[in-house]
Amino acid sequence: MSEPYNLFSGQSLEHLTALSDGLFAVAMTLLVLDLRVPVSSAGLVYSERGLWVALLRLGPSFVAYLLSFTMLGTFWLAQHTLLGNLRRCARNLTWINLGFLFVVSLLPFRPRCSRTLSACAWAWACTG
Repeated sequence: MSEPYNLFSGQSLEHLTALSDGLFAVAMTLLVLDLRVPVSSAGLVYSERGLWVALLRLGPSFVAYLLSFTMLGTFWLAQHTLLGNLRRCARNLTWINLGFLFVVSLLPFRPRCSRTLSACAWAWACTG
């Protein structure tokens, strides 16, 4: 009995959804790891004013985090809406979803790359 692969494999949307949820969770966690707690140059405890100044210097990193987190959240919501409208999954959809998840997995790399290589135009072009 020779049945096509799509008839018996890859039809469960739950597996695809679980994989996607896990990858989005890891990507969002990696984003926040780029935010560093400010440390004074002498290793001393900050005064309240000094701490606020140091936190304000984190502004560009926090904006990059906020934008990337919002983008990932939007992608996650759109994907869940799409998968919620489907009854079953075919092999082609699984491969398309894996390609999408590959792109999602690269998103935490963009803020780090653009901050490190901000002077290079190719770094911006390569990271979106």
